[in-house]
Amino acid sequence: MDKPKKTILSIFLLMLAGFLLIGKNFDLHAQDNQQNSLGGIVSVGKRIVLRDGELSLELPKGWIYHADIPGQTLLALAPEADNLGFQRAIQIMTFGGPKFLDEVTANEYREIIARKFSGASAAITNYQMNNHLKIEMADGRPALLFYAGFKKDKREFMQAHLLISNMERHFVISYTDGAEHFANDAPTPNLNEAWQVLISTVIRGSTPLRYGSFYKMGGLVAFFCMSIALWTIYRKNLAQRYEREIKSEFAEDLATGKKKLQEVSGPEASLHSNIEDDEVSGSDPYVSQESHQSELAKKVKKKSS
Repeated sequence: MDKPKKTILSIFLLMLAGFLLIGKNFDLHAQDNQQNSLGGIVSVGKRIVLRDGELSLELPKGWIYHADIPGQTLLALAPEADNLGFQRAIQIMTFGGPKFLDEVTANEYREIIARKFSGASAAITNYQMNNHLKIEMADGRPALLFYAGFKKDKREFMQAHLLISNMERHFVISYTDGAEHFANDAPTPNLNEAWQVLISTVIRGSTPLRYGSFYKMGGLVAFFCMSIALWTIYRKNLAQRYEREIKSEFAEDLATGKKKLQEVSGPEASLHSNIEDDEVSGSDPYVSQESHQSELAKKVKKKSS
């Protein structure tokens, strides 16, 4: 191989090695960035958006959150731990399919929540579901609220769980803190802050209603029946009005005809008038008619002469 060809080949190999080295370094930097993002994002106190805009909530400033991690849509931790080393936590889990927010679902989900959270760690013991109630979120959407208590590492904790749903999925938003923050009659600052986060959650779509399709069908049937009834009443009233108008016009025409007939002068009118007078007086109409005809003939003959 001559010298120019060797030189070109050497330059090509050096360029190829350089590209491979740059590509490797680029991959390492990308991996470092991904690992940094998994360390958590610090909230700036604004609404954060999850699942491509399907769900959002307002997280306090300074909270550290992880989005779309295995098994959870969101895990948010308070910026500082308490004196026992525990960090308050808010987590969101997403499940497929809608849920009707009524007593049937409430009784069903008491068991589901207890099963899922009691099995989250072997250190969790004595997990018990307390009362539940139906509440309204900040945007007016209904939700089911559950309270639960458990022990972990000899310390007592409590949880508040919110169940909300749209037509495609349902979500469980949970807050965990020491039991002492739930026990007081007056809400503590911890609970106040967490409560505002929980009820600020907004999801896309409407809340499903049990038998909602039947309610819609019943409404359509009622509207259809009401429309028929109103149309029937309208047609009946219209026919009665037309009937009254026709009778009124007929009566007016009849009165006008009689008046004009009485005003007409001539032999025919006299004959007709005399006939009516005879009928009223009770005389024989046929005799009266012959008499009137004879009298009329005389008048016509006299007038012509």
